[in-house]
Amino acid sequence: MHETDRQILIAGVGNTLLSDEGVGVHAARRLSREKVRDGVKVVDCGTDLLSLSAHIDCPEKIIIIDAVRSGQPPGAVSRFSYDDLVNMKSNMRSAHQISIVDILKLFKHLYLSSCGSDCDIVVIAVEPKTLEFGEQLSPEVSSSLARVINEVMEEIRCKRIIPCRPAP
Repeated sequence: MHETDRQILIAGVGNTLLSDEGVGVHAARRLSREKVRDGVKVVDCGTDLLSLSAHIDCPEKIIIIDAVRSGQPPGAVSRFSYDDLVNMKSNMRSAHQISIVDILKLFKHLYLSSCGSDCDIVVIAVEPKTLEFGEQLSPEVSSSLARVINEVMEEIRCKRIIPCRPAP
């Protein structure tokens, strides 16, 4: 596969039966209706981020959208690179109660180590308000979906030869 043919994978992660925990899936569904450039694939991973491995062929970039408790106000949107997360001394957890860093390290080791070139991994994290049973997002998280979509579209436009903007 040529470098120019490498795709970008967008993974929406979450459980749509637990209110804001489903924000990644809601965002992925919305993004799948958007007009994006060729080579961009949007995948609804539900609660199983490792299911993304079935769609990987040495991608240029993986963008993960998930609800993450980081102590910010509900609906806050943050962008983290893989290196940001690995270097962070934090108790930040996905709503799945597993460290995002541990998931990404496992992912890189199992699925990306054979690619022979780097794959940029970015997490677009949304602070949940509630993880109670329910299929609707809280108003705070629902109102942040447009910003999530904008962040993802910016990541799609961001090329390796042009440095991406730093994390907030």
